[in-house]
Amino acid sequence: MQSTFVFDIYQTLVDYPNWEQLKKTDPHLQSIIQKYKNDKIAMKKALLPEFDKAIVAGKIYGIQTENAKKVLEQLASIGQLAIFSTGTENVIRTMLEQSGLIYLFDNQKLLVPCERMGNTSKKEPLAYSLLEKYLAGIGFAMKTYTDDDGEMASAAADSGIKAVVYHFDRKSKLIEPKKEERIIRISNLKQILDSV
Repeated sequence: MQSTFVFDIYQTLVDYPNWEQLKKTDPHLQSIIQKYKNDKIAMKKALLPEFDKAIVAGKIYGIQTENAKKVLEQLASIGQLAIFSTGTENVIRTMLEQSGLIYLFDNQKLLVPCERMGNTSKKEPLAYSLLEKYLAGIGFAMKTYTDDDGEMASAAADSGIKAVVYHFDRKSKLIEPKKEERIIRISNLKQILDSV
C-alpha cells in the first residue's frame, strides 16, 4: 500500500480571507447571522452551506496558506496526498483549483468529503477509522492526518492515526493532556516535514 498524507483543506492548506468581509456585506448572510446570533453552533452549521455556495460561485477566492505548496510538493515526492473535508467533492476541487494546488491531487478518489464516510462528523474518531478503511480499500495507507483544529486532530488521534495539528494556537480547543503524546503540534506547515 502506498503511504498517504491526508489533510484538512480549509485553513490548513487553503484560506478564504474575504469570507469574513462577505459575511459583513451580504444581506442573506447577515440575516443568517442575526437569526442565530445567540447560538454559535447553529450559526456555524447554517453558514457552512453558504460558504460552500460562495466558493463554487466565485464570490470568495481561495489562497494557499503559508508554505502549503512547498510542503505538499515534498510530501508528494515520497507518497500520495489526500484531502478529508466537510465540503463536498466539488467544493474541495474548486478550493484546490482556486489556490493553484490542484495539480498535486491527481487522484480524484483521494479527495474525500465527509459525505462519503456517511456524513460522520470529523469531531468523532469513527470518521477517521472509516477514512482509513476507505483508503486501505483503494490501496493507500494513511501515514498522517493534518488539521488546523485541535478537536479534529484529537479525534483522529483517538482513532489511532498519527495526527498533526497545524495552527494549534489559532482557534483550536484545548487538547486533553492524555492525548498529547499522540498529537504533533506545529505552528508552521514546514514543520510537518520533520514529523513524517
